[in-house]
Amino acid sequence: MSVKRAAIGHRPAVLNPPPQVQLAMASSSSVLRLYREMLRNAAKFETYNFRAYATRRVREDFRKNKALKTGSSEQEKALEFAREQANVLYRQVVVSKLYPPHVKSVMETLIK
Repeated sequence: MSVKRAAIGHRPAVLNPPPQVQLAMASSSSVLRLYREMLRNAAKFETYNFRAYATRRVREDFRKNKALKTGSSEQEKALEFAREQANVLYRQVVVSKLYPPHVKSVMETLIK
């Protein structure tokens, strides 16, 4: 990984590796980063039902694949599928923000 000086504060800015290198890495930190990113995106849904469903699916899928052997082809396939699903989730969040609900659900009124 290359390091570049930041313009303000002289803190080094870490550059992300190219996508093809990133696909090959299956370290626990990259899996955890993907998991957190998907949970953050799931929390951005406008509708309570979609938000709860997306959060539940992300948690269930990652827990299901937790027992996979590190570095195995099954883990690589599961990680690639998770990356594809992260892209789908991001696009769905964008669409949900384009068409927000007119009426809040009962669950949203109880929570707030």
